[in-house]
Amino acid sequence: MRNGAFRIAGSVATRPRDLLELRGVRSFEARIVTCKPRQNVETWRKLERAFLLEFRERFGEVPWCNAHGKGIQERDESERDFKRSTIRDIIEDSS
Repeated sequence: MRNGAFRIAGSVATRPRDLLELRGVRSFEARIVTCKPRQNVETWRKLERAFLLEFRERFGEVPWCNAHGKGIQERDESERDFKRSTIRDIIEDSS
């Protein structure tokens, strides 16, 4: 969790003016979603990919500040790892 929080903080800290100068943006939130670790699986990476894919499906592109996910392609993400409906619900609740 600690590494994830530092990653979010570092990402936001590098472009606060850019975020707040977007038309209509007065504030923003960063939410942290976690999952249980599994042996020999980078669950955090799979979870991030699943969220980026679902976000793009819903809104047509990945979040503005997420340069990492711009060219993301679906690979081995499956319902076995995370329920798409749960990810979709989290995105909807946060929108």
